[in-house]
Amino acid sequence: MSRTKGLLVFAVLAALAVPAAAEDNAAAFLAGTTNDCPGCDLHGARLKGRDLSNANLEGANLSEAVLHRAVLTRANLKGANLSSSNLNVTDLRFADLSGANLTNALLYQSNLAAATLEGATLSQARSQHADFSRARMGKVTWVGGLSDEASLVGTDLSDANLTETRLFRADMRKAILAGADATRSVLYEARLNDADLTGIVAKDADFRYSRLNGAKLTNADLTGTRLLQAWLTGADLTGANIEAAHVKDDVPPQ
Repeated sequence: MSRTKGLLVFAVLAALAVPAAAEDNAAAFLAGTTNDCPGCDLHGARLKGRDLSNANLEGANLSEAVLHRAVLTRANLKGANLSSSNLNVTDLRFADLSGANLTNALLYQSNLAAATLEGATLSQARSQHADFSRARMGKVTWVGGLSDEASLVGTDLSDANLTETRLFRADMRKAILAGADATRSVLYEARLNDADLTGIVAKDADFRYSRLNGAKLTNADLTGTRLLQAWLTGADLTGANIEAAHVKDDVPPQ
């Protein structure tokens, strides 16, 4: 056999071995013999209550997977596909979800304290009562989400897209929303004491009865924003477009 033909045969065999190895890795992961399965296809996997702390699942396909009450502390989920997955009551503290896809994911009462979600997508995700405190969520896309009474204390949401996301009664004290787009979002009765909302775009957003004491709203665009009974004691409104805000409407939050 010539050297050229030998190299060609080797290349073909190597190419065939790659998917087989991936399937073996996925099988081992599902069997519980390993917690590492980067890039694996785990679509629809049932992993309820499993301890996956420190697991390497970077780039894995976990769409529609059931991870209810699973432990994923410090797990590597960078770029993972978690769309439509069940992450209710899941422990994701300190996990790295940078660039992950969490579209339509269920995150009810999940714990994402100090997790990294920079550049992640949480559009249409349901995360009521979830804990995002101290999480790094810069440039996250969180459009049309539902996160009533969630904790985002000290959370970094710089340049995030929060369009039409509902954060009813959310605790966002000392959160950073500088440069964020909160157009038509609902922050009714939210606690935003000492939060940084510098340059936020909050057109037609609902901040009624919210606490903005000591908040930084420098250069904020509050065109059409509802601010009825909002607490603004000590807030910095330098350069903010507050004249166009509504302060007399009394319509229940949608």
